[in-house]
Amino acid sequence: MSCRTIPEQLAVALGKSTVNNSDTFPVVTNDTLYRVTIGDLSTSLGLTGAITGLNGGGAAPLLTGVAPNYNIRGVAGSQGISTSVNPSGSITVSGQFNNAGNTSDGVEIIKNRTAAVIEFRRLYAGRGIAITQESDKIIIDNSEVALSSNTRIISELSDFPTPVSGVITLQDNINYFLTNNISTSNRFVFGSNTVISSSDSFNTTLTYTGTGDMFTFSNGLAGVKEIGISCANGTFLNTSAVAVGNLLLRWILLYQVKNLGSINAPATGIYNLFIQSHTGQGFTVGSVINRRLNVDSFTVQSTTDATSIFVDLNAATFTSLNLININIANSVSGQKFLKGLASGANLVAGAIGFVDNNTISGGMIGLDTINVNDASWDFGNNNKISDTRPVALSYLTSVATTTMTTVNTPVVISGAFTEAEASLFTTNVNGRITYNGIREHGTDVTASITFQSASGTNKYTFYVAKNGTIIASSGVSQQVTATTTANISIVWDLPLSTNDFVEMWVENNDNSNNVVIEHIVCRAK
Repeated sequence: MSCRTIPEQLAVALGKSTVNNSDTFPVVTNDTLYRVTIGDLSTSLGLTGAITGLNGGGAAPLLTGVAPNYNIRGVAGSQGISTSVNPSGSITVSGQFNNAGNTSDGVEIIKNRTAAVIEFRRLYAGRGIAITQESDKIIIDNSEVALSSNTRIISELSDFPTPVSGVITLQDNINYFLTNNISTSNRFVFGSNTVISSSDSFNTTLTYTGTGDMFTFSNGLAGVKEIGISCANGTFLNTSAVAVGNLLLRWILLYQVKNLGSINAPATGIYNLFIQSHTGQGFTVGSVINRRLNVDSFTVQSTTDATSIFVDLNAATFTSLNLININIANSVSGQKFLKGLASGANLVAGAIGFVDNNTISGGMIGLDTINVNDASWDFGNNNKISDTRPVALSYLTSVATTTMTTVNTPVVISGAFTEAEASLFTTNVNGRITYNGIREHGTDVTASITFQSASGTNKYTFYVAKNGTIIASSGVSQQVTATTTANISIVWDLPLSTNDFVEMWVENNDNSNNVVIEHIVCRAK
């Protein structure tokens, strides 16, 4: 038998597809033949253990298949994630995040898209805003202003109804609440019960750049309150067509305004208005009847149109009219504060117009046509308008004798009287003083009387009489002779209503001798 070489033996060896760790194969080292087990070889090469895929938490495994046919999945991008192979052969996984819109559209939520760590800006609660977290929700709420279900937040012009032919028609029963400054050339038409407002007249401004009427009011309730307004070239209000409804203006800062406009609503209330610059006409009222107007706390920093009338009543009539606490600075010559009809014709019977505590600086005059002595008006504490001063002063023109017919029986003093002064009063030649005002007034009645007896020595008592009835407690007595004179003074206070009158009466307490009146001065105030 011949010996086969190892190659010859390998050539005729049977094939085997599987091996065990105990199986051996030959290894020659330095011409020496060795047997090495499969297990030892695996250990030497670091091939111990098994290759398995991990997919904990529902993750998709990268390794698929079974030994020995394993597959490694590729990494694909999707929905904001991209993948690429970098120059070193590694796989790069990148996030694709971007802030929508332009930088002018608002603050970007992503702080820096190219940073190694992507940071999102926090939501910060500014003035009047509250931010809270509730489960998986972030709640942004207005914490200072209680907003009703019919309040519409206006942060930009497009939040208003769409304009048609330059007109924004506001909806009924809506409060349009501005949170940002807005400018527009469109004018506004109020619906019924419509309000434009903000939380602060100093920091939120609605600007009208047109030349027409900024606000037109039809019927119902219309209000502009707690907001800044700029209307440099137009008219602030037009309410000429109002038949039914009320207009409320409150806490408004008018930065610039040309014409203030018409206030024809059945009831108009203007409170705490401040105008920085006024270059045109004031408020006007058309030929409307039975209106109510109340203006309280109104400041005009500058007004420049020499033809301007601050309030022009025209032929309108009012059941109530109050102009109170108005301050007009830097006015110019030719301007007028209040214009209306003579003889109180702007006020219905029994109504009184109150014009009180108003200060005007500069060349503006107080009144046009209206007179401080009109019974329908009450003026007080106005620096350009004299105070309403109900007063009458009458005196005996010459010595006169009053006939006494019966002892202790008062009669009205005889004689011819002359009027020295009268405002809201009238006097007649017989010494009667009649109150013509509308409001009931407590009235001081005083008289100074110089007299003597026509004959003999007599005691006379003088009285104040109201509407022909003496006031017994007002009586002042003095005894005189035919050769001596005496002087007495009467001081009394009593309420007077429209058409009430007062007179001086006298009686002889001793007999029926006449009394000679040398001089009387009588005043009601």
